[in-house]
Amino acid sequence: MNYRTFVGLDVHKNSIVAYAYCPSSERGMHKRFDYDVKALADWLATLEGPVRTVYESGFCGFSLKRELDARGIGCVIAAISKCAKPSGNKVKTDKTDAVFLAKQLAAGAITEVRLLDIELEGMRDLSRMREQLRDSLTAAKHRVSQAVLRYGFRYMGEGRNWSDAHRRWLSSLEMPTCYAQAVFDFGLEEVERLEHEKARVEKLIREICGQEPLKTAVEAFGLIKGISIITAFCICVETGDFLRFKGARAFAAYLGLTPSEDTSDTKVSRGPITKTGNKHVRKALIEAAWAQSRAKCPYVRMPEEAGREIVKAARAINVRLIKRRRHLVGIQKKKPCVANAAIAREMACSVFVLAQLCAQRLAS
Repeated sequence: MNYRTFVGLDVHKNSIVAYAYCPSSERGMHKRFDYDVKALADWLATLEGPVRTVYESGFCGFSLKRELDARGIGCVIAAISKCAKPSGNKVKTDKTDAVFLAKQLAAGAITEVRLLDIELEGMRDLSRMREQLRDSLTAAKHRVSQAVLRYGFRYMGEGRNWSDAHRRWLSSLEMPTCYAQAVFDFGLEEVERLEHEKARVEKLIREICGQEPLKTAVEAFGLIKGISIITAFCICVETGDFLRFKGARAFAAYLGLTPSEDTSDTKVSRGPITKTGNKHVRKALIEAAWAQSRAKCPYVRMPEEAGREIVKAARAINVRLIKRRRHLVGIQKKKPCVANAAIAREMACSVFVLAQLCAQRLAS
């Protein structure tokens, strides 16, 4: 469609600043609204059409785009990390942001964020909630452990920290003052609460993974050594449609697992991974790669009901990952963290291959 007017929207919690730009006449129009989609849509209807709008990705999510699309107004969500604003421009206001977005959209320089299905978006929020609970639980355990050390207590019993024996030892401790005891008790209660909430979320995730449309993909990804149900769920809901990527390398680049590069003329310089794109899947795959290196069992069980082609591909993937790690650490003498990042990239490519097989199986 040949759009005549491009509108940049600087969206806030309680306001929207709009700038309408018409390339043919080089004219623009600025207007400010309360957060009222109806008033915004009525104003857009007065502009020379067809009209296309854009706003930056952020805390407002996809709700504004969904409402504008429902009213027949084309809307784009711009990837904020891909918006290259001029470094020499030191004036930043709501209006200048809206002007910049409108002109970038007119020039075709906007990288669009893919709109998630609203059900998939809810699953993604569930996955991120589980990640937040896990991080909060780790921090709470650290606070309790540090409080114990500050008052001179040392655990010398059997088992690791936070095992059943360690928990019994913690419950038997008496702090030297009533205030320290109160803080210590609050810390133990917080750990128990967070563990309970995390278990509830993980139970719900497992129930979701037992049903389509995620069941086939989660079972296939779980055939890769190191990838658990929770990790597979995170990969599925954060990625959405795997077929939107051109290939496995594009998927790995989307996760920020490809090496950075600074090449000019004959000088070739490669550095650490880029760490761009989806940080949640990247973190999950890095952790899965560590789990793969520390697992005692060399292979995972391969159920035949997963599909002959998928099982065959998963077996080959596990063998390749083991050989690849041995080569990186044993022959090339890479640091474990460097080798692990390389294995995580291999895992990402392997996940993409299995996702393609799953799509073929569901289509047949």
